[in-house]
Amino acid sequence: MNAPFALAIRDVGLDTERGRQGKRDRDTQGRGFRRSNRYVWSCFDRFCFLGAKRPGSKRERDDYYDRLLRKTAEFDNYRKRIERERRQQAEHAVTDLLLELLPVVDDFDRALTADADDSSASYRKGVELIHTKLHDLLRKLGVRPIEAIGENFDPNLHQAVAHETSPGHRDGEVIGEMQRGYTIGDRLLRPAMVKVAKA
Repeated sequence: MNAPFALAIRDVGLDTERGRQGKRDRDTQGRGFRRSNRYVWSCFDRFCFLGAKRPGSKRERDDYYDRLLRKTAEFDNYRKRIERERRQQAEHAVTDLLLELLPVVDDFDRALTADADDSSASYRKGVELIHTKLHDLLRKLGVRPIEAIGENFDPNLHQAVAHETSPGHRDGEVIGEMQRGYTIGDRLLRPAMVKVAKA
């Protein structure tokens, strides 16, 4: 067999093989495309044209929609509950810290009621400065002292530790304060320990 003829046969064989491989590739790609296409259209048919394809599908669509609404509402309630619990935890942490701080404030209050001579005047000024800063800090955190002396006894704000007959005061009037009480916002932080007049 001469060389040109052999080359021609080889080229025909290569073209034939390439043609077969190309056909196989096209067939494979076509099958993959058809499978993908069928899947896409099945999803499209299910979700976009569900109401028009078969009897009873409107009820199924409405059921899916109802489930979606319920899940959305459940998630919204869950989010609100988590936010509320996070706020409560932060408030409890602040409350615990303030309850630890209030005895220190009480000590400074008592220190300022004690008599001081001229030699301790400079120390007293220092105590007054610290006392003022502590109360400024409490105000910034929303903590307010409870007014007790002269007020009617309020079990929501006061804790009675003694009752005393006092003709010059009305029954139930607070006539003494052993420990100052505080509120934080609209909540009671610590009740005031008081002495109450009785008729």
